[in-house]
Amino acid sequence: MKKLVKIITVLLIVVLSLSAVACSTYGKLEKAFTDAGYEVVENQEAENMEDEEKGITAHYLEKKETLSTIGVIILEFKATDDMIEYYNENEIVRDALEAILTDEDTQDLYQALVDAGIANGNCLVYPATLSAVLAINSVTDIVKNA
Repeated sequence: MKKLVKIITVLLIVVLSLSAVACSTYGKLEKAFTDAGYEVVENQEAENMEDEEKGITAHYLEKKETLSTIGVIILEFKATDDMIEYYNENEIVRDALEAILTDEDTQDLYQALVDAGIANGNCLVYPATLSAVLAINSVTDIVKNA
């Protein structure tokens, strides 16, 4: 009987662990952006940011405006910890997003990214065009409300 309880406990832990890892917020982010007029398109810059070894999937979404195109890259990670590690190791991404964060935000980096509207769950949203940088408030509002 004790052996059966141990086996069930181990199986339950494995199932719960796998379900927690499998949860991704990309679906709700994609829906929020498409509801705001963006569409998913192929993009070489996004494809270059993908990294199978680190478990990073990149998605490019764009919205055509009258005079410009607002493009964002959503980097989807296997886990939030992987996203924080990537942010800390990637100087280009860190520099691009640094203007959004304040010095006091560095106390809790993940929460700062969420509060700034550039992270949601296991996804990091990166403005990919100058128009996206200029329209950062609308981009971050979409992320915050997803």
